Amino acid sequence: MLMRIAGVFALVWFFSAACAEATLIDSFGAGSDGVSQSLIVWSGYQSDSSQVNPETGIAIGGYRDMALQWESGGPAFADVLVTGGAGSFSFTQGTAQGNTTLTWDGANTPNVLSYALNTDITDGGVENGFVMNVAEITGTGLTFTVTVYTDATDYSRFSGTLPGGLSGDQALPFSSFTQGGAGPATFANVGAIVFNIDGAGSSGSDITINSIRTANIEVPEPSAIALAMIAAMLFGVRWRRKKT
Repeated sequence: MLMRIAGVFALVWFFSAACAEATLIDSFGAGSDGVSQSLIVWSGYQSDSSQVNPETGIAIGGYRDMALQWESGGPAFADVLVTGGAGSFSFTQGTAQGNTTLTWDGANTPNVLSYALNTDITDGGVENGFVMNVAEITGTGLTFTVTVYTDATDYSRFSGTLPGGLSGDQALPFSSFTQGGAGPATFANVGAIVFNIDGAGSSGSDITINSIRTANIEVPEPSAIALAMIAAMLFGVRWRRKKT
């Protein structure tokens, strides 16, 4: 129990870390073709997907794949609402529960994961994490997973929770990712990035994201994390005493 509380404190600390803007992953614009993406699923139409080419100045690798899977309840929606080179991504559930995925793999192969980015997202070691600018999260919050691939066998991922009411820049250091394949991802040689949001168990929880980028993040010192964990443990002890 105490370790779980401490873990939550550490995660909140990471997501409130300061950062300097750098390499763009996606500003959710449309590019010169002006194409928006709008997906909808329900019990009679349980999956939907699309791909657009918003150019490399708007999305890394020049392609954005988006997929939506229905899980239960009424219709669920995923939209990229664009205004020129910038816009927003929204995942709206209402009374439904769904699962949506954004993929950047640098290839014009819809519904097939390629590894064609071949990009150093550390910018030569300068950048050390992702930053997601969140406009709004409603309801109880949503779980999410970010997977960074070098190739089909070497990848790393991070899974966590985006709580309701969260907004602003949310930072995720590369150091918080763990190996998921035969070998870890090499962030200096990324083939694909996959971002999944799962609404299972979170009916009515929606999210709007303005942009995703990489940046140089102020990761807290180990001593600061230790203090946060001690505070969490003391909170847990006090909570247990009040309960008894």
